[in-house]
Amino acid sequence: MKIKRTTLILILTALALGGFVYFYEIRGKQQQAELQEQQKQVFNFESEEIQAITIKQESEILTLTKDENAEEITWKITAPVEKEADLLTVEFLLDQITGLKSDRSINTPVSQLSEYGLEKPEITVEIKLQDDKTRRLFLGKADFDGTSIYSQVEAEGEPPKEVSVLLLSVNFKNVLTKPVAEWEKQEKSEEPSAETEESTEKKNEPETAKPSSEKSPEQLEESTEKKDDMPREESSAETEESTEKKDEPETAKPSSEKSPEQLEESTEKKDDMPREKSSPNPELSPSNNDDYLLTE
Repeated sequence: MKIKRTTLILILTALALGGFVYFYEIRGKQQQAELQEQQKQVFNFESEEIQAITIKQESEILTLTKDENAEEITWKITAPVEKEADLLTVEFLLDQITGLKSDRSINTPVSQLSEYGLEKPEITVEIKLQDDKTRRLFLGKADFDGTSIYSQVEAEGEPPKEVSVLLLSVNFKNVLTKPVAEWEKQEKSEEPSAETEESTEKKNEPETAKPSSEKSPEQLEESTEKKDDMPREESSAETEESTEKKDEPETAKPSSEKSPEQLEESTEKKDDMPREKSSPNPELSPSNNDDYLLTE
């Protein structure tokens, strides 16, 4: 079946329109977005290219320099003191610089830079690259809501009459204004002293058997129970002994002890004895007359 000429022309026209829409609308928009993203990027170099960073403020100047002679990546603080820099802190700064983006920009004449605090910048960042080129970034004052800060990248060549003022996140300024002590490498704590090691060893040693003079909690508890039981046993023994005495029948009392009947009988006898002495037999007692007769 042959396709009509008009139908073929329509098909080719549709394909051409589809290609135009794809390349100029869809693909073109993607390219425009990438271009805008690149325009937002403040710097176009990699962190490996950076050899030194100098942060200038009114109060102090901090300089970080990469040590090329070291086997491993090492950064040093060369100003205001000479010390080894903390690698993680420096790498964070490098990522912040190479990934720095601007939300929006304002074109303004050079004569109006003072309105943004860029005529006399608060902070100047100098970045030295491998090709001995130096890039500078100036930071001015914050915007009206305090979330962004005005900045300017130094133009290469002759200074232009009009510059582009970039708005950066205020967090980038906070990274730059760290005190010098936070850029220094933190030294490891010294080895523990002998006393600390000795105490640690004692803690780790198993507990030895206690001397015989010291009693274990179980022995102390047992001795306490025995002490508590001793008075109870003695008192119970005395109670049993007294109970046995009460229960025993009364034994015969010794001869020295008399019964009530005997005591009563002896009392009666005693009462009778004086009476007999007081009343002797008149026949036996001599009279006075007899004495008189015997004398004669």
